[in-house]
Amino acid sequence: MKKHLHAHLMIAAIMHGFQDQRASVKYGAIVSELKGKLGGQVFKGGASGGVMMTKNQLTGATSNGSKLTKADAGRVVNAQKNIGNNASAWKDLTTEQRATWIAAAPNFPFKNKFGETYTPSGYQLYMSVNTNLSLVGVATLTDAPEVPVLESCPAFTVVSSTSPTATFYMAGTIPAGYKMTMYATAPMSAGRAVTKGNKKAILVFDETQTFPVSLDTAYSKIFGTLPSAGTVWFEGKLTKADAGRTSQAYQIQVSV
Repeated sequence: MKKHLHAHLMIAAIMHGFQDQRASVKYGAIVSELKGKLGGQVFKGGASGGVMMTKNQLTGATSNGSKLTKADAGRVVNAQKNIGNNASAWKDLTTEQRATWIAAAPNFPFKNKFGETYTPSGYQLYMSVNTNLSLVGVATLTDAPEVPVLESCPAFTVVSSTSPTATFYMAGTIPAGYKMTMYATAPMSAGRAVTKGNKKAILVFDETQTFPVSLDTAYSKIFGTLPSAGTVWFEGKLTKADAGRTSQAYQIQVSV
């Protein structure tokens, strides 16, 4: 019995360190669908399109200097925890509540990685709405929202002064009924493209925020220090507080 228990614990510990690697697949006129296994990859279909998954691989927590320290854990938004909490909450909804999300799903078309639209499931809509709300500190919804009319993020300014490191001051307004997430990058070369991977959320503002406001503390908390040279990008994205939908972002660059 002890041997079996020890073996189960060993397997659980090993699997905890593994993660699925997956990529989206777009088919053409010759190959329109592919399912099954091929050379270690598994091809699957779904509402959002085809997906190619590789075998589980052990994730190196310290590869490329990516070790997550206790300090990081205290300052980085725990998106995985929010997703897990919302997934559990879906199971606790009543049949009537889940039915509202299923019925609303066709009114909230999603886009896959190729820009093609598809109709999400009720569960996908629920997770998208409530994950967005969790990330800006708003209570989650049990019933599907009405389709909102979204405002784009209004223009804002970030002024930098250097002495000898940059300090950032933001001026702008937040529309009523919205929260705005401010993203920033580490200093970059002027010609480098901004991607999702090099943006990090540093602050969430609500409509009561008064401006101008210093971004220094929030920036340093995420990036460790204020920059002394380079180009820093800032991006604002609105989330409608009663619908959990995000609108068109506004992005600017600041030279340091």
